[in-house]
Amino acid sequence: MGATRLDVDESQPLIGHGSPGERRRWLRAAFGIDRRSLALFRSAVGLLVGLDVLLRVTVEDIRLLTDEMAPRSEARSMLQTPSLSVYMLNGSRAFVLTVAAVHVLAACYLAAGWHARASAVVVWGLQVSVVDRLPVANNGGDLVLLALLLWACLLPCGELYTLQHRDAGPSTLGPARRASSAPRPSPTQGA
Repeated sequence: MGATRLDVDESQPLIGHGSPGERRRWLRAAFGIDRRSLALFRSAVGLLVGLDVLLRVTVEDIRLLTDEMAPRSEARSMLQTPSLSVYMLNGSRAFVLTVAAVHVLAACYLAAGWHARASAVVVWGLQVSVVDRLPVANNGGDLVLLALLLWACLLPCGELYTLQHRDAGPSTLGPARRASSAPRPSPTQGA
């Protein structure tokens, strides 16, 4: 049989064979994450959060975030743990719209990659706040979105296709990518 995608000899065992450099290269190829897919993930999560917040502050749903339909005292009584929700600081419509505007702006920053990790942390904190504001109006999708945002905080999503690095050129590709893009000598040269 020919070589596999990972260029591993199929007749030899995978673990314990070859030099440590070969094993590291195989593990990196098998379990590595492509930075282009992380950039797509970051943009998709940012756009999804922005859309979620915009849908929550429509005319009907904003009443759930203000004291009009769901007073903050009732929302606090539904939570088992104390909440640090920004949306619970004030129940007025103007305050909720201001916090929602900051939330959407941070989500746009995340989607564009402007200080991606800091934007992801801010968006995650504000999303936790909006989920804690009225627990009975949430569903499983809110928890999945929080989990995705937590991954966005932890993964290096801001390394590629960001507004922050758009003028930096190819040096933003990182050391592994730069080494592989260097010209290699042809087999007829050298030896």
